[in-house]
Amino acid sequence: MRKMYEREWLGIEFTSYCRPSARSLADATFYDAFYRNFFQRYQSWDDLDPDWRNQKRAIARFIFDQLDSKDIVLSIGCGLGWIEHCLLGFSGGRIHLEATDVAAAAVNWIKEEIPSDRLHIGLFPQCLIPGLKYNLIYMSALDYCMDQFSLIGFLNRVADYLTTKGKCLLISASFDHPIPIGVRAIKAGKHIVASILEAAHLYHRGQFWGWTRTREDYHLAFSRAGYLTVRDGFINRDNGPPDYWIEGTAF
Repeated sequence: MRKMYEREWLGIEFTSYCRPSARSLADATFYDAFYRNFFQRYQSWDDLDPDWRNQKRAIARFIFDQLDSKDIVLSIGCGLGWIEHCLLGFSGGRIHLEATDVAAAAVNWIKEEIPSDRLHIGLFPQCLIPGLKYNLIYMSALDYCMDQFSLIGFLNRVADYLTTKGKCLLISASFDHPIPIGVRAIKAGKHIVASILEAAHLYHRGQFWGWTRTREDYHLAFSRAGYLTVRDGFINRDNGPPDYWIEGTAF
């Protein structure tokens, strides 16, 4: 695992509304402020970057292809809900889709498409209706904000909400693609230099965003969380590297 930092997201510079921290992870307050700024700038799905929408649509298609029409599905950390918007479009609104997010401000658009009793604001699993089990629980671009210990505990809790043949699917936005040793050494050197300059108040890396993970990191997390069967692969996209996915069954 390696730490990563960001200066902007979806075209919004963090310094435009807050003072980014290179030491503390972005919290719910950070994301609430981000989404308030976001909805001041963007008015509809059509305003979003087409490449971003196409990437997420490919992820939604991949998820949809795993589903049966009778499945009960949960998205953890839906954010804006574009993937969920696409899923509902692919299915003609016929699938039972529920979603959670910690930032109430994030769901401004998707709340018009998902019934209020299926859209849960708060931490997983406390925000869910007790007793319901899901055939598929997926999370996209969520694990980056958890260290390895937290991810293992999170995946373990997800298993408690799966049906007997239910699956946990994780799509990564922070996959650490293999690179040559020399390139990795250069990146490590740049990280050290950045740390020194930041300590001298000569440079700011941006907001501490979370961690990248290798394939081995993901498999280890699923194994230690108790998943019995694990498979993984990549979702190709038109621009940029493919998106890594990993899926586990717990029973």
